[in-house]
Amino acid sequence: MDPKAWSRDDWYAPGEGQLHFFPRQKRLVFTDGKRVVAAAPAWGGVAVERWKRNDMRPQPTTPGTYVISGHGPYVTKTWERSRIPWGTPLSLDPSGKFVLYKGGTGANRWLRVDELIPGMDAQKVRSEYKLLYDLNSRIHDANGDGIPDTWVFNEFGPIAIRYFRDRNRNRKLDAGESRMGEMIHTTPENEAQTVQGQPVELDTSHGCIHIKPSDRDLLLRLRAFAKGSLLVVHGPSELVPEFLSAVE
Repeated sequence: MDPKAWSRDDWYAPGEGQLHFFPRQKRLVFTDGKRVVAAAPAWGGVAVERWKRNDMRPQPTTPGTYVISGHGPYVTKTWERSRIPWGTPLSLDPSGKFVLYKGGTGANRWLRVDELIPGMDAQKVRSEYKLLYDLNSRIHDANGDGIPDTWVFNEFGPIAIRYFRDRNRNRKLDAGESRMGEMIHTTPENEAQTVQGQPVELDTSHGCIHIKPSDRDLLLRLRAFAKGSLLVVHGPSELVPEFLSAVE
């Protein structure tokens, strides 16, 4: 990469932080000018030659310059377990066969999980929770009934960082512009590994950028995900420039 192109002179303002994702090196770098403030491992999407499954086809994370629109819990119908926000309170129904989530209003404020996510009854929830927290089952299960106190299965973790292609370069999400389906987020597996003190093993995505929970928290504190900030997703052949000063 040409060092003169690093700061994206047509976008960049002196003293402004930028996020740069390098898929080939699996690195997410937060910079201030040509100085690295923080760097973290991050895994993007990969292409597959054949795809016979019924869910979304994986693809490489889309290169480009984007603007961050914000961050928060993410829900979508596309991914079944992401139909419920991370952290939503859970409870067993009186029969003990079904799990309820707090999502309605009035007398119907507790709704059945399996009616939103087919097959996700109490037995299935217990087995899925055990897969994630087998060694420390009481972390999210205060009463020890095998049902977590809150929903910890959302595929996008507690929060997702959203961004968009800013066509008129005013740093605002205007009519005619839309957030990317790709985003920066953690996974339930990595969240479970983190709270249990286990090594965090990142994996490829369907196009999003996966990061570790501890790195997400660090970048949040550094305001790397502030609304209006820039994110540059570099091409598959680009490498982190050698002229950048290393983070201290």
